[in-house]
Parts: sequence; structure tokens; C-alpha cells
Amino acid sequence: MPVLHILAGANGAGKSTIGPSLLPTHIANSHTVFDGDKLALEKRTALWRAGLRVSKELQRIANEHVEDTFAAQVELAIVQNDHFVYEGHFQVLDSLQIFDTSDTYPVLLLHVQCNEVIHFASRNLLPD
Repeated sequence: MPVLHILAGANGAGKSTIGPSLLPTHIANSHTVFDGDKLALEKRTALWRAGLRVSKELQRIANEHVEDTFAAQVELAIVQNDHFVYEGHFQVLDSLQIFDTSDTYPVLLLHVQCNEVIHFASRNLLPD
């Protein structure tokens, strides 16, 4: 059964650094973590290098790119009945609504707060 793996936590908590090591080994080895912040930064950088210098427009286009990419990757995971791994802050749970279209996704939420404690507990609680 596919699972929606969520790596959540505040900026600087270690989601990108230790987050993948908290996942079951077979998931970490076979699935890329969707990181909207990283994807938005990459898009803004590409647009800047292409000559776009209007900050609000850079942000709007980057956000649209992230939303479109997220929706496409989620749809593919649902169609393929596959796991999905998402990294985010979850100040607003809007990004989870896309999974409401599918009854097949139990959610495993890993909240990264303190790298050592969460890493230790998660490795003991999660089967490989």
C-alpha cells in the first residue's frame, strides 16, 4: 500500500539534511523528496539568469511552477499507486487537499524538531 510520507518542520530544523535518513530505507533509496522551497529557488534563479528582474513576478512564476509540478507528481503517484514523499512547513494544509481525491494514501508525518532525538526515535519506530 502506498504511503504519503511528510517531512515537516520549521526552517533550519533539518528536514533536508536528515529528513531522508528518517524514511524507510526502501523509500529513501527509490523516491525523491518533493521540496517546493528548493524547486522555487531553482526556478527563480533560472528566471533571474534569463533576465527577469521583477521580484513579485519571479515569485509568482516560481510559485506557479511549484504548484504545477507538485500536482503533476502527485497525480502520477496516485495513478501508479506509488509512494510520495513531501517536505514542507505545513503552515497551511492546502497542499494536502490534493490527496483527498484518493482513498489509498495513509499519511506518515515526520516532524523534524530536534535532529538527534527525532532521528533516533524515527529509526526505531519505522520499519525498513
